[in-house]
Amino acid sequence: MKDTKWVAAFEKPATDPSAFTRPATTVLSPHLKFGCLSPRTFHARLLEIYHAHPKHAQPPVSLRGQLLWREFFYTVGAHTPNFHRMEGNPICRQIDWDDNQERVRAWAEARTGYPWIDAIMTQLREWGWVHHLARHSVACFLTRGDLYCSWEAGQAVFEELLLDQDHFLNAANWQWLSASAFFSQYFRVYSPISFGKKYDPDGRYIKQFLPVLKNFPAKYIYEPWTAPLEVQQRAGCIIGRDYPKPIVDHAVASKACISRIAAAYRAGKAAAGEDGEDGDEGASPSKPSSSKGGAKARKTSASATAGSVKADAEEGGAAGGKKTGKGRQRTLAETVASAAAATAAAATGGLHAAAAAQGAAAGAAAAVGGSQGGGKGKAAGKAASAAGKRQRTLMESGVTKTPK
Repeated sequence: MKDTKWVAAFEKPATDPSAFTRPATTVLSPHLKFGCLSPRTFHARLLEIYHAHPKHAQPPVSLRGQLLWREFFYTVGAHTPNFHRMEGNPICRQIDWDDNQERVRAWAEARTGYPWIDAIMTQLREWGWVHHLARHSVACFLTRGDLYCSWEAGQAVFEELLLDQDHFLNAANWQWLSASAFFSQYFRVYSPISFGKKYDPDGRYIKQFLPVLKNFPAKYIYEPWTAPLEVQQRAGCIIGRDYPKPIVDHAVASKACISRIAAAYRAGKAAAGEDGEDGDEGASPSKPSSSKGGAKARKTSASATAGSVKADAEEGGAAGGKKTGKGRQRTLAETVASAAAATAAAATGGLHAAAAAQGAAAGAAAAVGGSQGGGKGKAAGKAASAAGKRQRTLMESGVTKTPK
């Protein structure tokens, strides 16, 4: 907190997940989790710094935004039955995940054959902490990106290994990254190759946590199986013997995952008697039904947050398309509606919880509205943005009451 300019300018999605000698974030999450740092004290200090730096970053990507997300997920978790699992969770889509324990173990034990994924899981096991975008990468890979295994399996591994494991935050983020709740652009997949490469093209992070690959040229460090045999021999690492071959072909597996989740989304909509395109950013909760695999069609949350969608956008992964027109207008309307519902539910929450829920969702709606074409989208975006600014003003002036 001494570097007030850094604190004021901090935007979490802009930080580097491959930084390890000096982490790119505050690394305060374990201190918050164990109560060594009061979130109220942290919040108050942030407001002091923001007042001294009027052009500071804004929620949801600022440091203050991270605290608001924390309170928002606490609020949702506290008011949602069975929030830590899929069955009986009213906001979680019921998806027919594969029960493949060998794949889960390979992922957890850094044996996927994808160096970016395995380096992250090695750092997690050795350090008990990894950057949030690194968590996103491995969570997407396990669930909707490549292996199609349940987010509950990943949640259990994180619960065991993370120093900052926090029950509601862990469950919420796994539901988000698996496109089971909060976020529904399941076709936006993190590439286990190109995502890490754009931050660390030389593979220093991989070489740090996977020393078996330390002699590979940068050209092959993210895809060592593509290296000619003579290169592997010079590097002292033969793929398939000293380091695993890829557990799946990402190009093939990601498309299969997208197809299967699209089917689960359609089943949910059909069960609820709804119309809509696959991957609509917002969708109404659906009633359970049966599918060929015997899995129930899942209930879904009504909200998806555009700010995080932008932060999570992958370069070089399996791609989807952009929504336009009515699809995006429907997203905005549902996001704003969910903001009102979240605010009502947050009335008994903790640190500015109601304002946290409203501010986060209103900010998201503003981001969605601002990206829409046409007068209705822009008008709605301006209205949501104005609401967000009013809420921020109230909170920063101390008008918003904090429950005692």
